[in-house]
Amino acid sequence: MTTDFQTQITELQREIEFMRERENVLMQIDATTRTATDPTEITFSAATLLGRHLRVNRCAYAEVELDQDTLVVIGNFIDGLPSMVGSYTLRQFSSAAYDLLTASKPFIVEDTETDPGCASGIEAFRAAGVRATISYPLMKEGRLTAILAVHTMEPRRWHKQEVTLVASIAARCWESIERARALRALEADREELRRRSIESERQHAELQTIYDTAPIGLAYFDLDDYHYLRLNDNQAAFFGLKPSQVVGKTLTQMSHIPVLRELFDQVARGEPVVNYPLEGTLVTDPADHRYWTVSYFPVYGPDGAMQGITAASLEITQQKKAEKALIQTEKLAAVGRLAASIAHEINNPLEAVTNLLYLAQHSGSLDEVHDLLQTADAELQRISVIAAQTLRFHRQANSPQEIDTAALVDETLNVYHGRLRNSPAQVSTRMRAERSVRCFDGEIRQVLANLIANALDAMSSTPGDLFLRTREGTNWSTGERGVVFTVADTGSGIAKDTAQRIFEPFFTTKGNIGTGLGLWISREIITRHRGTIRLRSSQSPTRHGTIFAIFLPFDAARR
Repeated sequence: MTTDFQTQITELQREIEFMRERENVLMQIDATTRTATDPTEITFSAATLLGRHLRVNRCAYAEVELDQDTLVVIGNFIDGLPSMVGSYTLRQFSSAAYDLLTASKPFIVEDTETDPGCASGIEAFRAAGVRATISYPLMKEGRLTAILAVHTMEPRRWHKQEVTLVASIAARCWESIERARALRALEADREELRRRSIESERQHAELQTIYDTAPIGLAYFDLDDYHYLRLNDNQAAFFGLKPSQVVGKTLTQMSHIPVLRELFDQVARGEPVVNYPLEGTLVTDPADHRYWTVSYFPVYGPDGAMQGITAASLEITQQKKAEKALIQTEKLAAVGRLAASIAHEINNPLEAVTNLLYLAQHSGSLDEVHDLLQTADAELQRISVIAAQTLRFHRQANSPQEIDTAALVDETLNVYHGRLRNSPAQVSTRMRAERSVRCFDGEIRQVLANLIANALDAMSSTPGDLFLRTREGTNWSTGERGVVFTVADTGSGIAKDTAQRIFEPFFTTKGNIGTGLGLWISREIITRHRGTIRLRSSQSPTRHGTIFAIFLPFDAARR
């Protein structure tokens, strides 16, 4: 009885000592793995502490892949056995081990040589130097995810407390690895976030620099009466102010251009404005009439709701002034070209008047003098008509007028009456357009006169036909109705490479007698009238000639 009692006391003391050692090992493992972030470091530290405490020859930690059979040893403690770091399968050692571990049960063997569960894989155990083992499974969501195993080279009887210790350390080891991986992932996310933040700040700085130094005016407006929320230096320079002096002001406070509010209202309805020719004055300099090309776009938020309007404005005042100077130059050149025709037209009746007056002076019959003076008066009336047509040709109205298209063509053609009379060209007209066109008639006469003159030049040496047509038509790209003017000739035609450059300024095929501005200005005039001008030409021996087609909307001029 005394011996049994003494035995119990001894066993109890051993258990208490083991518990003390167990807690000490667990505390050491906690202290070692708490700050570690590398899974290999964690597993090696835990395996080393456990292996030395249990006095085993090897302690290994392995992660199990999704197939539940392949395992990868990522860290091990060794004392007398080789390292097992690498890849294996559970079944190559024991099917019993696979069945137990995947069922969340430990695989405990005291002697692999005698244990029936090791018979099928005994050669694998021998190759690994394993005679006794505790392999403890770690499960996550019902799946085997890791194994902590201890190996000895000799048979060994495992105590319950040793199995419990392996289980506790396996759990702590797995928790430490998962925590370390989470921390590393968090740190990686934090680093990626920091990198993206730096990149975002860099891009923002670049965009801000581009915005501030852009060679055009940029601005952002709210939808509440269109206040300036942001603008760059170029936009502020339109007003001769700094951006801070404009922010908070409304669109109409800075400009009284009537159409501007209508354009913004259009954008607020979701309809962008692209490359719109804007002109007018600003409140800071109401005496200076200026020109811009503007584009306005709606800005939408993440929820799809419109948040504001962005504006891009390019001032083209100097360009417009240069264009006007070129147009004036071309007008003067046109006047010079017409001068010869007008002089010829006037010279003939003037010679007749001179002769008639001479005859009247030397006539002795009052009836004959009366007839001669009547004839002279008719010739003077003819001179008056020619002068009136010439003045009307170059007169520019301050506002657009409703113009009969047939009269427009006839008046332009009459200016070339003398040249046509001496030209081998035959003129054919057909006026089928019944509606009038609202336009600046002086500008349209200039375009038609330029096309007629070019056609006559193309047929100056050989007989040909000049066709002038009008009809009502549609601009199919816009759907607008209007009038199509056609000026065609049967001259030699225009070469393809010449046709490609024919509307370029200063491009001419007439040598020193041409300015190269006529067709360029003609296209500018038609564009300002919201129309189009198109060219077709052929140099075929059988079908040669050139056709210019001009489309003008019925309400062509809105200036």
